[in-house]
Order: sequence, then C-alpha cells, then structure tokens
Amino acid sequence: MRKLAGQLGSEMEVEHHRSKWPSVLMALILLVGLAPLALEGIALCVGTWKEFMGVSYNVKTPVLDGIQDSLNDARDMFWSQITPWFRSIPWDPKMVLPVAAVVMVMAMMMLRRN
Repeated sequence: MRKLAGQLGSEMEVEHHRSKWPSVLMALILLVGLAPLALEGIALCVGTWKEFMGVSYNVKTPVLDGIQDSLNDARDMFWSQITPWFRSIPWDPKMVLPVAAVVMVMAMMMLRRN
C-alpha cells in the first residue's frame, strides 16, 4: 500500500516559524562580550610576531590581566578555606587507603560501562 504524497484536510500541520530575534540578540551579546578578549588575543599574536621579526613590542592586556587576577584570587580564597579543613582531619592510613581503593574501583567501573 502506497502513502499519498500530500496530506488532506485536517491532517495538514501548520508550521510555526520561530522568531530569529532571540538568537540574533544572543549572538550580538556574545560578540560584544568576547570582543575585548579577541582584540587582546590578536594584540598578543601581533606582539609575538613583531618580536620574532626583531622589533621590541609591549602589549597591554588589561582584560586578560583582570581575568587572571580574579582567577588567582579565587584560587587563593579556595585554598585558604580548604587547607585548614584538610589539616584538621586525622588521616588514618587504615581508613584512607580503603576509601581511596573504593573510589578508584567505582571510577573504573563508571569508565568501563561507557
């Protein structure tokens, strides 16, 4: 039995076209947000290329420097909070080694099931 090429009457579905404005707006916001990083990346590449050609070139990257400083501050704050907690725990080898073995076996089983 063949199927008909077209649909008849009430079986026809009306296609609703999605608006492109949300995706265009999101792309624009993403482009504006990443533009300073792209410009500083290009400046670093140009500076490296100029130094390769023998011209001394100093690149200023305030956005990348700010991001790096923020990440360093977050890392320092994280370790200042976590380090005292780890030092206060009594590390008994009778408990640490079996727990580590169990965690390792569970991780291996998760990877194996794929």
